[in-house]
Amino acid sequence: MKVNRFELVKKFEMLLPVVGFNTMLPEYQRFRISNSTICASDGSMQMISFLPVDLGFSCAIPAQEFYGVLSTIKDEEVELTLDRETNKLLLKTGKVHASFASFPYKPLKDVAPVGTPWSVDKLGGIQPLLDKFAFCQSAISKDGTAGVFCGVLIDKEYIVASDKYRICRSKYLVDGKPLIDHVISIPVPFIDLMRKYADKIELLGLGDKNRKMYVIFKDGTLITTTLYSEGYFDTRACFPSGDFRILKITPEIFEAIEHNATFLKRLPVIDQDLTIQFQNHVCTISSELKEVANLQEVFDIEVDWDFTLFVNPAFFYDANQKMGSCASDAGSASVVRYFTEGGSIISIRGEDEYLITPRG
Repeated sequence: MKVNRFELVKKFEMLLPVVGFNTMLPEYQRFRISNSTICASDGSMQMISFLPVDLGFSCAIPAQEFYGVLSTIKDEEVELTLDRETNKLLLKTGKVHASFASFPYKPLKDVAPVGTPWSVDKLGGIQPLLDKFAFCQSAISKDGTAGVFCGVLIDKEYIVASDKYRICRSKYLVDGKPLIDHVISIPVPFIDLMRKYADKIELLGLGDKNRKMYVIFKDGTLITTTLYSEGYFDTRACFPSGDFRILKITPEIFEAIEHNATFLKRLPVIDQDLTIQFQNHVCTISSELKEVANLQEVFDIEVDWDFTLFVNPAFFYDANQKMGSCASDAGSASVVRYFTEGGSIISIRGEDEYLITPRG
């Protein structure tokens, strides 16, 4: 059967992020085709979509190899046929003849949506939620074994992410109420797909006793993901509610921290430390590469109390960047709260909060 190549490329390209990479599990490295239905799974995330035509056969084929050929040829139409004698899928155009190993088609399991989903209209659009995800994503743990900390959490009225060194959170309510009344952690690849295809999303929901999340596109495409579970700690307890001191981050402070962040760049991010000391209206910002070099900047400042902070400069810089502050913009310097009881630093902008846990 001859099919428009551009339509095929568009559909199979959408499935690629759901194709697995583990060569020990080859069935997750395949596109699954059944007439007009196509699907893929990496074992955690699954996607089902639909072609504009019925191909008239069912099989599974190597995903990367098939897409590689399909996306690079120039012809407007391709002919796809399944050779049952050789168990190969044949792709033909005027110039190109390609064949791909064919395997029995196995439908994906447990992909049917369960429960009542939220419509995008009910959420007031999908973009506000995706913006909250985007704000929190920099604090997601890079440790692939960190479980729930490898995703963005919805914790009742907050969207939260943490790598245990910092916490980003932002309040998210629908009609004045939390979206859900419990905690879930959403994997980053699923969020990335939501952001990429935001304009196509029609429904968002939870299923399998809140162990899975799914989105449904306007064309019927369904994406599901297994949610992270267990090992969550209450990030609310990390946000002190007692006495705090307010320090405006001036361009001079920000620039000095930026210098130290560059100075310490050779170290792993989590091992970077600098000291900010305020004493007798003088600010001293310093850092050290042990047995190699040290850096210190000293300048006058209008602070009426003496105290010392131990800060991760990379996180501090990221917090101020996210809050819209920069060294050259004194008029929009963000506010940092210093909590005396623990030494945590929190940047706040509207409903967005960025907490850096105490160092030293």
